Amino acid sequence: MPRRRNSEISRSNRAAVHKQEIDRRKATACLRRQAVTAPNAPAINPARRAVAVQQGEEIVRAIQAQRPVAPDGPIPPEARAVLVQYSAEAARGPHAA
Repeated sequence: MPRRRNSEISRSNRAAVHKQEIDRRKATACLRRQAVTAPNAPAINPARRAVAVQQGEEIVRAIQAQRPVAPDGPIPPEARAVLVQYSAEAARGPHAA
C-alpha cells in the first residue's frame, strides 16, 4: 500500500474532495426533503388569493394617492442654478474642496 503524502498540495486536494462530497450530500438531502414535503404543501385557495391581490392593489392605489404629484413643466430658474452648481461640484469629484 503506498504511503499517504502529507504535502500541502495533497492535503488541500483531499480537503477539496471532502468538501465536494459534503456539498453533494447536502444537495441530495435538500432535494430529498423537497420531494417529501412538496405533495403535502398547502394549496392556496384561488378565491382567497384573488381577494388578497385585490386588497394589495387597493393599498398601492391608496399610497400613490397620498404622494404629491411632481410638476412636469420646465425647471424654475433658481432650481436650475442649484442643479448646475451641484452637477459641476459632482463633476469635479469628491476630493476637490
